[in-house]
Amino acid sequence: MREFRKHIEEAIVINFKRLPLYARKTWGYSIPISLGLIFFEFTIWPLAFIYDLGGKKWYRPDRKVLEDDFISMDKIVPWDKNWSPKERAGRIVFNPGLFAMRVQLFKFLFKKNKNHKSYKDSIESWKQADLFLVKYREQLQGIAPYQLYLYKHFLESIHRSLRLSHMWLEDDSESLELFMPYRRGFVLIQTLGLEYCVFLDILAYPLYKRGIGIIKNDVPHIPLPE
Repeated sequence: MREFRKHIEEAIVINFKRLPLYARKTWGYSIPISLGLIFFEFTIWPLAFIYDLGGKKWYRPDRKVLEDDFISMDKIVPWDKNWSPKERAGRIVFNPGLFAMRVQLFKFLFKKNKNHKSYKDSIESWKQADLFLVKYREQLQGIAPYQLYLYKHFLESIHRSLRLSHMWLEDDSESLELFMPYRRGFVLIQTLGLEYCVFLDILAYPLYKRGIGIIKNDVPHIPLPE
């Protein structure tokens, strides 16, 4: 299994291919952003290797661990897709409440069970974390509807993985004790780079205002599983 690594490698290839295209259009301004994305992806790759190894143990036809977590990079739009005036009018948010969001998410995912012999309480706390992310994303959409694209992309990924986790955990109570730490770690490592996402979004903001789709056009939309 190499689903995580495959996703990272596809992103690296796309960013390398699009780097000179954006650079020509922006007179070089976009180069640090593109290189920042590529550097970020290279740093994630070792973690991806570890989680791909672990994923082999948990993969089943009805529980496609990691395979269902990621959306194909084939879903991205052309690099030069034009933005509407409304999309260009969005504003940047320098402090999206990231720290408080992460602390609350950690509290839900590490919540102690009242009954240590049952993991059902933990599944409920994961569902609460899911609802918390729904509200947080709605709030963020209200204050920054068209910016923070990389940050929002990672939030979509975290939310999808979280929802898949409690859906799978609920369907397979026998392996909860071992499977839950694996999924908890997978969800939480995705939060490690959120500050860096905001940093790159801030760098890219002048280009967003010009309708240049760096980052936005380079990541797929990640829907929640039904």
